[in-house]
Amino acid sequence: MTTQSVRMLPMHKPVILNASGTVKQAAHAMKSQRIGSVLINNRDGQLLGILTDRDLTFAFAFNNAKPDDKLETLMSSGKLVAVTENASLHDVVNLMREEGIRRVPVLRNESETRQRCVGIVTLDDLIKAHLVEIDEGKAILQSQLDKQTGRRPRATARSAFRHQDRRQHSYHRFISQIAEATSLSRGEARILTLYLITAILRKVTPAEGKSLLAQLPYVLQAELISEISFGPNKITADEILEEISSRLGKTPEVTKSLLSQFWRALGELTTVGETKHVAAQLPKEINQIFSGL
Repeated sequence: MTTQSVRMLPMHKPVILNASGTVKQAAHAMKSQRIGSVLINNRDGQLLGILTDRDLTFAFAFNNAKPDDKLETLMSSGKLVAVTENASLHDVVNLMREEGIRRVPVLRNESETRQRCVGIVTLDDLIKAHLVEIDEGKAILQSQLDKQTGRRPRATARSAFRHQDRRQHSYHRFISQIAEATSLSRGEARILTLYLITAILRKVTPAEGKSLLAQLPYVLQAELISEISFGPNKITADEILEEISSRLGKTPEVTKSLLSQFWRALGELTTVGETKHVAAQLPKEINQIFSGL
C-alpha cells in the first residue's frame, strides 16, 4: 500500500443534516442522493457524527423510531471518527480496520475550533480504484462484523476470506431454497423474499423482529437494510398481493400460492416455531394470505 495523500483519493461529496432534522429527512436524503450515510451537525455547525442506512433501519425496525423523530435522538455520544487532509491512504485504511468502519469523513481545519468536511472516503471506492488489496478489504469487513457482533478480531486475512465465503454461501443457499419451494428463478425469489420479510418486520414487535432477522443469512440482513422503508406501518394484505403481482408479473391467484409456499419454506429455514410466533403478531388478513386461506 502506498502513502498516497488523502487529497488524491476518490471521495464523495458529504451530505450534512442538522441534528434537529428528522429520520424521514435522513432517509429521503440517502435515497435521493443514492448514498449510504449522512453527516450530522449541531446549530453551530460542529460535526457530531455520521449516520448510516444501517443505523436508520435498525432504529426504525427495532427501536420504534418514527419518521418525525429527531436525528439527535439517534446519535451516540462517541466522537466522530475521521481524518484530516494531512492524512494518507495508509492512515485511512488503518482507521477503517481499527474502528470497524467502511466510511471515513475527511476534515479541513478552518480554525482552532471549527472543522469542515470536504469529502467521505469509502472502502468500496478504494477497492474499485485498486488502492486497497482484496485481503485488506476483507480484513476491514471482518473487523466491522466482529465489532457488530462483539467477537474478537480473527487472526488472519485468510480466515476473514473463509468467514465471508461462508456468509455468501449461506445467503445463496437460502435464496435457492426459496426459489425451489416457489418454482421461481433465483432473481424472482430474492425479490419475493426482500419484499415479504420487509413487510413482516414492519408488522411485528421489535423483539420478534430481532429474533426473525437474527436467523437470516447476514448478507440478506444487509440487503434488507436498503429495502425497509420509513413510512407509516399501514400495509395491508391487498397491498402485499398487488405489489408482489406487479413486481413478479404474476396473476393474483398465482401470487396467493407463492405467498403460502414462501411462508412454508421460511418455516423450514428458521427455528421450529419461529413463524408461529411471527404469525401470532400479524393481522388476521395477512396471516390468511400466508396460510393460503
